[in-house]
Amino acid sequence: MQNKQGMAEESTDYKSELASSYDDLQYQSQPIWKTHPENMAALAHLYGLDPVLPSKAKVIEIGCATGGNLLPMAMNNPDALFVGVDISEQQILEAVKTKQELGLKNIFFLHKGIEEVDEEFGLFDYVICHGVFSWVPEHVQEQILEFCNTRMSANGLAYVSYNTFPLWHHRMPMLKFMRFISKGKSDIATVSDTMSKTKMFLNAISSDTLSYKTSFIGAYEQASKFPEYYLGHEYLEDYNKPFYFNEISDLLKKYGLDYVADSEWQRNFGRLFNKELNDKVESYGADRLEREQLFDFIEGTGFRSSLFSKQKVLGRVDFNRAKDLYLYSSASYKGQNNGRYEWKQGTSLITFDDRFTQNALSFLSSKGPAGASVLQVMEAASQGLEFGSHEQMDQFIADIVRNLIKTNICVFRVNPALCVDYISDKPMLNPVALGQLKKHEMESTNQLHFSISVKSEFRKLFAMFDGTRTPLDVQENWGDIFSEEMLNGKKIKHFSSQEKEELIGKVLSSMKRNAMLIG
Repeated sequence: MQNKQGMAEESTDYKSELASSYDDLQYQSQPIWKTHPENMAALAHLYGLDPVLPSKAKVIEIGCATGGNLLPMAMNNPDALFVGVDISEQQILEAVKTKQELGLKNIFFLHKGIEEVDEEFGLFDYVICHGVFSWVPEHVQEQILEFCNTRMSANGLAYVSYNTFPLWHHRMPMLKFMRFISKGKSDIATVSDTMSKTKMFLNAISSDTLSYKTSFIGAYEQASKFPEYYLGHEYLEDYNKPFYFNEISDLLKKYGLDYVADSEWQRNFGRLFNKELNDKVESYGADRLEREQLFDFIEGTGFRSSLFSKQKVLGRVDFNRAKDLYLYSSASYKGQNNGRYEWKQGTSLITFDDRFTQNALSFLSSKGPAGASVLQVMEAASQGLEFGSHEQMDQFIADIVRNLIKTNICVFRVNPALCVDYISDKPMLNPVALGQLKKHEMESTNQLHFSISVKSEFRKLFAMFDGTRTPLDVQENWGDIFSEEMLNGKKIKHFSSQEKEELIGKVLSSMKRNAMLIG
């Protein structure tokens, strides 16, 4: 009886302390594509599983914060049901307010811990648990895995992220040092003061311990890249437990779960395509889970976002199953160089020499953010080819899909994206992005579940396109949109008609290109 009472007191204290911390230092709630059921389902499908269609699924997010990740999912999947739980009452209240502003009826936010979500909520097809598992006490970690075992449907999938060793062995001295400096506090003022004091002390480390100094400074530089809300919860809170992957594997067995894959495609397939590395790991004779731990040692992994299932997972990838999927790419073709095709996405340059892969990407690029089905892409890629059998065609599909994944410039999903690749008479931003712009948030969520940065001087202009105005209407309201904003050394409110038209054209093209329009 005393043990149960002690556990209850510990649970209450943990929830009270953490809830207060997250009320005071709110975690920025953003869309995270790798947590999206579309991503989870597409990846699991390649591994031979048959998850529930996200458009009809029941989804729960543990630690939903203000709903920035879950709300766009609910908006784009009206026939699915979404539940968000969080121990921070302040963040739940904000999530409920945004839900009401959007008029959504298929999403519910609850001020609860995971242990309070009982049988009356039924079974869930997708469980999302991002940024929680390593940052709560051990008994809560067990509750999360028990929930996945008992509250997840037979074909359900769970996404769980956590910090990992070996990399956190290098970061742990910095974490301990920062906690020592902060004296148990994690508010914004303390975070800023702790970083300043940490930087001051770094120069005091003796040059006689050069390797230690280098490692310590490296850990500081890595930490200093993150915003203050992240640093406060990652480095100054009481809970941050990294795991070796084999420890996670043992926990999964204990709770009747199996590892599917990492939610980041390149982590799975980048390893798969590295023949030299694979040959060395294979020579060790490890099973698929032991191989994951070996890879973590070799690559120095510090964070994982894993997919778990109640079904037995064989771990073999069937690329031919991709013909049931959809995909898109935002990469742009740059030309040929020494017989190799060059594509650019962001700052990354991808090169290859296979003309069929080039055909596939050229077709996909022409479809814009809406993308296309894999079968449509394969038809474009195979122009001029004749297949002697279904087996030859299946092998061709598998080879091209493998090449497309290898480029790391394509995103796969099980349903087509709900965005338009044209500019209508009265362009309409998606409601989530529109609400974010009106609140002057720095980033807006697009229809592909990614954050898009919008410069402050253009947020009002973006927000004018709510489906009720033509570009000409926007020009006529120019004086209400701009005041002192500048562009190219000139106040935007003083633009000529031609300059207004050109700026509106660029803004609308940006919205279309970035999958922000729904009409």
